[in-house]
Amino acid sequence: MFKLFKGKKAAAVEEEVVAEAAASFEKKTLTTQNLTKDLAELAKKNGISVKKLDFKILSYKTFYKLAKGDVYKEVTELNKNEIYTKVHFTHPDMALYQELKVEVFQKDASSKFPISIAIGGNKALTRIQARVKPQEDLQYFDGLEGEILAELDRKKAKIGLILGCMEGGIKEGVHKIVSAIRVNGAITENITFDICRGYDVINAGGEEVIYHYRENTEGELDEHSAMMGAKSGKVIIEVRKKVEARKGRNCKGELIDEAMVELSTEMAPIKVSDDFEIQENEDSILYIAKIDGYVYEEKEHEFEIKDEYIVDSVSLKSTGSINVGQDKNIKITVKQSDSTSDAVGAGMKIDTSEIKVVGNVANSAEIKANKVEIEGQTHQSAKIIAGDIKINLHKGYAEGDVVEVDILEGGKIVGDIVRVKQLFGGEIEAKEVYIEKVLSNAMVYASHHIEIDEVEGNGNKFIIDARVQRGYHEKNESYISKITALDSEVKKYAKEVKRYRDKILQEDQNIRDINLKVKELKAAGVKPPSGLILKLKDHQERIKKHNSLLKELKDAKIQKTSLQELLTELNASVYEAKVINKSVWKEFNEVIYKLLDPPVEVSFLAKEGDMLETLSLQSTEDGEFQVKRQG
Repeated sequence: MFKLFKGKKAAAVEEEVVAEAAASFEKKTLTTQNLTKDLAELAKKNGISVKKLDFKILSYKTFYKLAKGDVYKEVTELNKNEIYTKVHFTHPDMALYQELKVEVFQKDASSKFPISIAIGGNKALTRIQARVKPQEDLQYFDGLEGEILAELDRKKAKIGLILGCMEGGIKEGVHKIVSAIRVNGAITENITFDICRGYDVINAGGEEVIYHYRENTEGELDEHSAMMGAKSGKVIIEVRKKVEARKGRNCKGELIDEAMVELSTEMAPIKVSDDFEIQENEDSILYIAKIDGYVYEEKEHEFEIKDEYIVDSVSLKSTGSINVGQDKNIKITVKQSDSTSDAVGAGMKIDTSEIKVVGNVANSAEIKANKVEIEGQTHQSAKIIAGDIKINLHKGYAEGDVVEVDILEGGKIVGDIVRVKQLFGGEIEAKEVYIEKVLSNAMVYASHHIEIDEVEGNGNKFIIDARVQRGYHEKNESYISKITALDSEVKKYAKEVKRYRDKILQEDQNIRDINLKVKELKAAGVKPPSGLILKLKDHQERIKKHNSLLKELKDAKIQKTSLQELLTELNASVYEAKVINKSVWKEFNEVIYKLLDPPVEVSFLAKEGDMLETLSLQSTEDGEFQVKRQG
């Protein structure tokens, strides 16, 4: 019988052999469903300690089946939102696994990630958190967000956690780290955030917490938004008592049941600020918002409602899109200090009450709010829709009640009142337009008024057209449709009124005779025949019906007249509209009046040096139209 014993000499020889093997180890690409096991086998095969190996995730695929008899199918970008739902993840028949493609290489000093990040979780592995302690001398660089996310994925893969789903607040947490490094060059406080939130087992008779504010319109958990809106009077959090038992699923994608958890574990108490009203009954505890805003969870199970949110960028890597709604009193401030980066990233969608952007808005970004202020510039494909809009340099699309732009360069503005300081190309459609300086090649449409302080360039067109006012086409079609319907009603009522009136007039003498006969019979103490009384009642009903129809006819005529006046007013603004130029005209600038009835265009082509203050539309004695010039 031999003892397992090694002397110092033997140990030294073994270390030397391992070192030689490590020195000769070349990078390898590994496809695996069990990373820990396959790394160990790879190390053994190459005569190297597994501690000497490191890896980088190149890609991964996720496979699932929703029923026991199904075959595994791949989760794709198109179907993942349908698969990654609470209903499926808590169903006992669902199963999933992942296949990782990794690059394995020898560990050295450069392999160490520059930021120290620890991860840990609860016993059931239904909640995994990342913890970052204060650290100094950290360098920000482009792509840092992606590097941290990749490092977190690597740590998750190392202990067998599922990637790409149930990710909790991972993006918001990473963005907090990056913001700290960008601003301070260091992490000055502890940062803790979820990197995976599975589904806990609910025991029979236990409690379940429903985070209503985190759910989307389909009732599923929404992990794509950095902010979750709260509306006054709405239930934000609900604790349901004595609910039915439910299976759980941990962050490895494994189904868990009561046997795998401690049944004595109690739910952590929920703490809320004074912004919540608490209502409790036998079945549940409701936490109801007292004010509008968004829900902020600084520590686990501790909630408050805030109305201001400050962030240095809105992007796919940081916050994701923000959708809290315009009906909540929330002000968002996006301050991007890096001039090479966009404050609002490509494809981001923001829907809130009020937003101020100190920086640029990238391509395909969309902002909807009651009030928007952008101190940078908007990309050509960016879209801004709000009641009140202020933009420094605008190249995209903006629509609002009142729109103020310092420089319009090739973009488009649609609004009621539009004010532009400098117009260089681009297009405006509004009721009233006020421009300080016009350069070249702009198209300005207005239904009521155009006013220009200075014309410096050529090739501009200033067009008066009633159809450019917001909602024109909808109103015009609605008025015409309603007038057409009322016209039919007027004809129908008029026909019915005439029919009843003719009948009443036709039987007038007969009714008089019947009335006289009835009076005579009553005077003689004789009960009048029921047939005579019935004829009198029928006549009275006809008169009532006639009067009712007559009222309907008059009401329809009044409504028709009112709509005709509104339709006329909608289209008649061109006759009162003025184009005012307070400076000297340059050549090749044109003013056009577009009439709809009759369909006529009247134009004025400015000459170099013309001094004209006001242009308006004028009809001649011959019934023609021309542009009236008033200097």
